[in-house]
Amino acid sequence: MKEIIGNRVGVYRTTMRREVLRLPIPMALVTALAVFLTRRRLDTANMDVYRLAGDALVVWAACCCLVFAGLWVSTRIWKVTLFEGGVRGPTSSLGFQTLAWGEISAAERTPLHMRSINPFHAVLLLHASQGPGIWINEPLLGMPEFKEHVRRLAGEDHPFARLLHER
Repeated sequence: MKEIIGNRVGVYRTTMRREVLRLPIPMALVTALAVFLTRRRLDTANMDVYRLAGDALVVWAACCCLVFAGLWVSTRIWKVTLFEGGVRGPTSSLGFQTLAWGEISAAERTPLHMRSINPFHAVLLLHASQGPGIWINEPLLGMPEFKEHVRRLAGEDHPFARLLHER
């Protein structure tokens, strides 16, 4: 692979937005509702409110830990590597794809919904002329440097470079 696309220029990882810290609020509401609805008969005469609250808290904490661990792992695993002759990044099937600059036929930005709780701004889709394309979650750590490397390596008229410099 090194002979085909050249030496590695840089590795860029996805970073989470600050708004992701608001994520536990809707998770707490959904968890409390789920615990309340999945309890068997609630006998109000013998109902132990403390046990119900404790169960809800445990489930909520477990959900929060799993979601934040998943997001953290995704930022560590799904990295984008720039090479002199191309780019390597994650695909929609959770694999990785290496594309030479000439194999990238189009690039588009897809904004993500629920921006108030979504940790990422958008997804950059790099369409390949053959095979799967690359999905890059924005923002990346070192985004200005990443943009300059893409512009320098791919050329200013490349679809990916034009997409990055639209903003």
